[in-house]
Amino acid sequence: MQAIDRLKTALDAWMAHEAGRRDTDGLRRDFARAVPGLTDETLAAVFDAFRERLADPARTGRAAEWLGGVGSLFAMDYDGTPFTADEWAELRDLASVDAGNVDMDVLGYVLGQVLEHGAL
Repeated sequence: MQAIDRLKTALDAWMAHEAGRRDTDGLRRDFARAVPGLTDETLAAVFDAFRERLADPARTGRAAEWLGGVGSLFAMDYDGTPFTADEWAELRDLASVDAGNVDMDVLGYVLGQVLEHGAL
């Protein structure tokens, strides 16, 4: 099982068990293990966006899918998660948060996917 698969399993379990509490610290650690090389600043920005989704009743249901898709992008193995045009623009911004310190291969991969999906 690849790291991204373990992350998605952890996401599913987290959504089932954290429905009331929404403590994201353990999930953030799982994400960081599955997607190594992200800077603390980028990781914080991703989890801020994730928490915003959890707080918005209209987006809570897709929050775990979104985070899994983001993880697959930053792991350079995009899984085809459907993102809206606004989400692709947000992903562009997330990839650029700490662009000077992010692995250039990862940055190039994510921005390539963003470009391919018309958000660059």
